[in-house]
Amino acid sequence: KFADGLENPRWTYIAPNNDIFIVESGTRASKNQITVFRDADKDGKFETRNVFISGLNRPFGMLVLKDFFYIANTDGLYRYRYKNNPLKLETQGTKILELPAGGYN
Repeated sequence: KFADGLENPRWTYIAPNNDIFIVESGTRASKNQITVFRDADKDGKFETRNVFISGLNRPFGMLVLKDFFYIANTDGLYRYRYKNNPLKLETQGTKILELPAGGYN
């Protein structure tokens, strides 16, 4: 079951390599993380499910653009180095845009 175990799935993004990213976010009892699903052999079934990044501030969107992975949190837009389609972000992100905290962004 594709969505089993996801808490408050809020946003889905399909990357250029066909990885599927799901934001788990909310104001109550949420993991506030992004989970990645990968179908390496392209048979339509995901072999890999991994926590891509956690500890976020109510994330609500993401995008891969060139060598960067962008994450929109409630308090700002963050940019992370993204090369070779990793299953986990190991780099420190940079806040590139401040957003007023509290939602409605």
